[in-house]
Amino acid sequence: LAPLPRSPWDRNKLDSLLTSLFEAKRGQIIYDVTLQNIMDDEADMGYYEDEAPSEAAMQEMEEVLQEMREDAANDVLGTQQQVEGVGGA
Repeated sequence: LAPLPRSPWDRNKLDSLLTSLFEAKRGQIIYDVTLQNIMDDEADMGYYEDEAPSEAAMQEMEEVLQEMREDAANDVLGTQQQVEGVGGA
């Protein structure tokens, strides 16, 4: 999935497809998110202070994300091998 369709009709088609995959309990959706822009929140009421994560926390998050990527890749590879096994049998 990348980028979301511009027209509402195409977004509706995409939503229908995703809904059918969810209802059939088939398929996986893997998101790869990239921060594009940072803006000041003009509506910020000042109720809380934003804190930046430490370098150690960032490293830990990256390790967890990398492990999740590898697990997802292995799941896809395993599914692909299962599909190939069914087709070849």
